[in-house]
Amino acid sequence: MVQVAERCVVTNAEALIVDTTALIYVLFDELRAAGRDVLSPVFCMNDDTGSEEHIVVHACVRVDAPVPNLPQARIVELPGGEFAAVTHVGPYEQLGLAYHALYAWAQEHGHEPRGLIREIYVNDPANVPPAALQTELLLPL
Repeated sequence: MVQVAERCVVTNAEALIVDTTALIYVLFDELRAAGRDVLSPVFCMNDDTGSEEHIVVHACVRVDAPVPNLPQARIVELPGGEFAAVTHVGPYEQLGLAYHALYAWAQEHGHEPRGLIREIYVNDPANVPPAALQTELLLPL
């Protein structure tokens, strides 16, 4: 189990990267205003429910006890377990290739996904060029 602060936004495929980045930075600000450091992992889970026009982004940052009092974010516990993983290096616009590879691997090896992929952001797009961005994708099995 990992305990996280979570904020959500509904967006679409065209605005996904911009809206996700903004949501994460707002979550950072909320944590810092509550006197908390931003801890790793920082990640998102995107639920598109089959529509590129209605994507729910769940931005998450790990929090330690005691649970902070946050005005907008909610505190949730996410289960651990077995995951298939791949690391993508490059722009966020190319993450779809890594998603495809991860789902293909799971299918080829007889695994059923049991939840949303977690996009763990290893570095910050404010500090590194798009070609050097590292994103770990974890698919719950």
